[in-house]
This record gives sequence, structure tokens and C-alpha cells, in this order.
Amino acid sequence: MSNTLYIVILVLMATLGNILGSLLIIRGKRMSENRLYVLSALGAGLILAISFLELIPESISFSESNIVFVLLGFGLMYFFHNVVSSHFNYGHEVHKQKLNLNSWKGIFIGMLSHSFFDGAAIASVLEPDTSYLLFLGVIFHKIPEGLIIASISLAYHHSPKRAFLAGLYVSISTVLGALTIVFIKQFTIFDYAMGIGFAIIAGVFIHVSFTLLTFVHQVDKRKYSLFVLTGMVISVANYYINF
Repeated sequence: MSNTLYIVILVLMATLGNILGSLLIIRGKRMSENRLYVLSALGAGLILAISFLELIPESISFSESNIVFVLLGFGLMYFFHNVVSSHFNYGHEVHKQKLNLNSWKGIFIGMLSHSFFDGAAIASVLEPDTSYLLFLGVIFHKIPEGLIIASISLAYHHSPKRAFLAGLYVSISTVLGALTIVFIKQFTIFDYAMGIGFAIIAGVFIHVSFTLLTFVHQVDKRKYSLFVLTGMVISVANYYINF
């Protein structure tokens, strides 16, 4: 199997998480809270460990100055989640409050940018073993992500069709992120761009992981911390096996 085909399959599978989450909302079904928290905790542990073990070292192997882009990636997601999207809430409840147009736009833009980097991350990792783990970390939070965007869209538009389309657009953003990386790989600036890209994605994933950690710790810090640590242990074990 070619590397490009492998990436395409992983990205398409990841987008199914968004679509599944959206369908659960518009069909009036709810994922059990325990499953949601377990998925979020495992995803947080996986992507946090991969950021420090794989993405940041890979980035600074191109240039040590790339470390500043880790902060840029973190800052971008912080800006989208807390400034542009002041109503952002990483939960799966249907949002009952009345949202204004600016709030909805901010949340939607934040989700699109988040998903774009999800796809870019899967496509940019050079080693299949790491890409597979990164895929797991991404898909574990894709279902909650689909639940979020569909529930907020449903609250704002009061339309199941628009709620599904919101989840679909977020999925498309993931695909566009992956295609962007595949396109850049064809040019001589690939190495330079990838060093910066790894750093930005690491910063994005560190922010996402802390958001997920805050989400699960509000429920049962001790219980779900074990799943966070499990995700981290899996990443560390994979790192040393392939070292």
C-alpha cells in the first residue's frame, strides 16, 4: 500500500467520527457519558505524548528555532476557542441557550481550524507506526467533536439538516488539511515547511489535550486520569519499540 493511499484511508476513517457524532445528535441519541469521557481521556493522553515525543523533536530536527511555532500553534487554538469562540464548551450536551450569529460563527471557525490541523497532522507524520497512533488520538476526540458542532448548530438553526451539514463541513476541513500536506510534499520547500508544520501541529495538539483534560477532570479526576495515563503509556511504548 502506498503511503498516500494509507494517509487517505486514515483521514477518511477519522472524518467518520465527526459524521457519527453529528448523526447521534440529529437522531436524538446520546452516547453514554462514560464512553465519551473514556474516548476523550485516551485521546488526550495519546496526542499529548505524541506532541512531545514525536512532533516537537521532529520539528527542531529541521531547525531549533522552530520551537517558537509550538507556541504559535497553541496560541492560535487558544485564540479561536477563547476569543473568537467565547461560548466554546467541550461537552456533548445539546446547547439550549440562544446563540447569536457571531458566537455561532466563532465556534464554527474554531472547529474548522481545529479539524484542518487534525488532517494535516495525520498526513504529515512520516512513520506509519506514529501516524497510526496519531490517528487513534485524533479519532478518539472526533466523535465528541461531531457531537459538539451538531448540538450547537441544532440550537442555533433548529434544523437537523443544518446540524448534519455542520458536522460534514468539519469533516471536509480534516480532508483539506491532509490534502494540503500531500500537495506541499511535492515541492522543494517541503522540509522547511514541514519543520514549521510539525511545531504548529504540536502546539495545536497540546492545547486540544489540555482542553480534553479539563473536560474529563471536571467529572471524575481520579477515574479518567487512568485513561489519560494509558494513552500516554501506549505512546511511550510505541516510541521505544520503534526507537
